[in-house]
Amino acid sequence: PLYSSAAADVYKRKTKMTAAETANNNLYTFISSKLKPAMTAATTAATVLTTATTTKTTADKALTAINLMVTTGMRALKTAETALAAAETKLQTAMTKDTSAKKALLDAETLAKDHRALANTSKKTLDNLVMVTLKQAMGKVTVATTALTKAMTDKVAADKVLVTVNAEITKATAAMNAAAKQQMKAEEV
Repeated sequence: PLYSSAAADVYKRKTKMTAAETANNNLYTFISSKLKPAMTAATTAATVLTTATTTKTTADKALTAINLMVTTGMRALKTAETALAAAETKLQTAMTKDTSAKKALLDAETLAKDHRALANTSKKTLDNLVMVTLKQAMGKVTVATTALTKAMTDKVAADKVLVTVNAEITKATAAMNAAAKQQMKAEEV
């Protein structure tokens, strides 16, 4: 009877030790298979978010520079239009004068022609600037915004997975601690 009781105690201790080892192995497996990939995904999402933010900042700077060029072009166009209006006024005044004013009339026509050419050139330059450069900048801003949105979505998803993984680790740690206590009790017996 005494031998049988001792054997039963040894069997119980081995069973409790095996359960503790299994819980410990399960915890390490869980950390390797769930926590590490989740942390990697969160790090990747943070890197993509940083890159997208930098890209958007660069695109915003380019857009600011383009807006400055557009403003400068608009000022030049306005100056050219003002000069054109002045030339046209001179032309009208010259038409009402006599023969001595014909030379002034020719000069005014030449000036008006030059100013029209300048205004047309300025308008074409401004149109090209707006159509080409602004569209490129807006395309870059759109791409950066899309990447930023995706990165933020990925980060939120990774954070959710991380919360779930941390909850599972807490459960597994509690199970391991309980198994360790049982093992200690088993070893005391």
